[in-house]
Amino acid sequence: MQSEVVPSTAPVSPVADHQPDRSDEAVVALRRSLEAAAVPQRAPEMSRYMKDRFVFLGVRSPQRRVAQREFVAGAAAAGTAESLRLAAALWEEPEREFQY
Repeated sequence: MQSEVVPSTAPVSPVADHQPDRSDEAVVALRRSLEAAAVPQRAPEMSRYMKDRFVFLGVRSPQRRVAQREFVAGAAAAGTAESLRLAAALWEEPEREFQY
């Protein structure tokens, strides 16, 4: 009898030593901005709300929008190819706030 494989609903833990590519200053700057706005105590609550499928820094939407403003303006000014490259780099970050 074959056992059924049930996908895990636990959040994917970020690699403890995950660091963005240091050559990508825009992503590093965004990480600093988001971490400054983060309230780590909110992260578990945010993860539970999303059915424990994502890891969070603990930045709520209004604060995230403010923290992202400079990054978004710079990406828009950089052109389509650079914006797509930055989007791909952000999806590689383990925390959900980078994917908005």
